Amino acid sequence: MTDDVDRALHDKLEIFRKRRENLKNELSNLQNILGIIEYKCWYYTKACEAGTEEVMKNLTLSDIPQDFRKARKRLHCLK
Repeated sequence: MTDDVDRALHDKLEIFRKRRENLKNELSNLQNILGIIEYKCWYYTKACEAGTEEVMKNLTLSDIPQDFRKARKRLHCLK
């Protein structure tokens, strides 16, 4: 009986460890998506202020605020 209880406990622990790992991966993906959306909000805000998107198309990485550089790099890797 004790072996069955011990096995059940270990099985439950493994289930929660796997779920935790899956959630960490999901959170990481969601944070990446949020970063891209934040960058796009900044991008289009600046384009609206300028009255054209053309001013944004030729920005160098150093022209972009530090907070958005990682998201822009990710976007360019997706293309």
